[in-house]
Amino acid sequence: FMDKHIRNEIIYMLCLSLARTGNSDRFFKEVNNLKKEDKHYLLGFYYRLSGNIELAKDNIEKFLALRKNSIKGRRELVQIHIDIEDFEKAFVYAKEIYDYEKLNPYNILAYMRCLLKLKGENYKNIIEGLIYDLKLINTDISNEIYYSTKAEFVSTFEGDRDKALNLIDECIGRYPDTPFPL
Repeated sequence: FMDKHIRNEIIYMLCLSLARTGNSDRFFKEVNNLKKEDKHYLLGFYYRLSGNIELAKDNIEKFLALRKNSIKGRRELVQIHIDIEDFEKAFVYAKEIYDYEKLNPYNILAYMRCLLKLKGENYKNIIEGLIYDLKLINTDISNEIYYSTKAEFVSTFEGDRDKALNLIDECIGRYPDTPFPL
């Protein structure tokens, strides 16, 4: 007796969780119950997490063909390009999603990752501003990202390895349950 839209949302969230936990049997069973665009997005997400970048990219591109203006699809495409270290392609989408939602810590992180990898002193001021924005947002996620990116900035632009490691140690101390600073 459940509304179709609510049922779809529940299955969608379940599939996101199954993809993150690597429960592939149940994931593939459940994902087939979703409409085509949701299925393509979730398959792209699943394949990226499992390391099959070609299938991930193929499914995300199919999703974006159906939902051309989807920020989540573009965000996933950024992550795919970052994973294969194609930072120039990732940069185009990362800048776009950052401009769309400037106070989203994940958008800031993706944009900053691209800037750090493309390097160039001309990006230094932009990266400093992004790090400052993370501190202003002041959520657990933004603070965790702040310490990690500040450490990378210090290492990259200041060449101060000890200061960078101290920032990472501080992040681990504040957020011991997250694997990212490690």
